[in-house]
Amino acid sequence: MIARKFVKPTAPQRFEVDGRPWFEVNADEMYPAMIEYILDLVAHPEKRSNTESERHYLNLASKVPHVAWANALAAEDPAELTPEELQDRAVALEIARKFFTAKLHEEVGETMGLRIAGSEKWELHVQVEI
Repeated sequence: MIARKFVKPTAPQRFEVDGRPWFEVNADEMYPAMIEYILDLVAHPEKRSNTESERHYLNLASKVPHVAWANALAAEDPAELTPEELQDRAVALEIARKFFTAKLHEEVGETMGLRIAGSEKWELHVQVEI
């Protein structure tokens, strides 16, 4: 239950607004944990659960340069990165976000909302599509 260990239910009134569960996650905890989780699964295929979403996101992750994952974790000032490094970093962060959301959705088992709160360190700074 990788996703659930990083979320807490949001305020009860959020549940009543649209009739679905909402979760809030701290980006400063979620991104490093998901990146570590992704890199571990890429390095150790025997640990994979082999769900469709996992196969999809790990396939995408395996195509991202390893330095992009390091930049995602370490870049306090993305302005120090080259445009290519910034793009690769954004792709890595977007894969981590979408993979986390997919894992949480699988664990919750129903339509849900998610709010990611935290520092600006995790902003993409460029537009990406994966």
